[in-house]
Amino acid sequence: AVFARHNYGLDWCLPHNQLWLCFAGHTGYGSYNGWAKGSIILEITQHPFSTKSWIRMEDGHVHSKVVLTP
Repeated sequence: AVFARHNYGLDWCLPHNQLWLCFAGHTGYGSYNGWAKGSIILEITQHPFSTKSWIRMEDGHVHSKVVLTP
């Protein structure tokens, strides 16, 4: 998977050529907008192998859960 973040108010993940591409919105406080702040969480489990991702917002709620491996 490839993850990127920047000062935009959108979040998404999509599979492309057997690779997950993910983009998530703003995390910092030095912005020029009023968008909610959140952070990408990436959970990797070895046995059995799995990779999951989601965004946890500053207020604690979770959205955009994605299972990145079968």
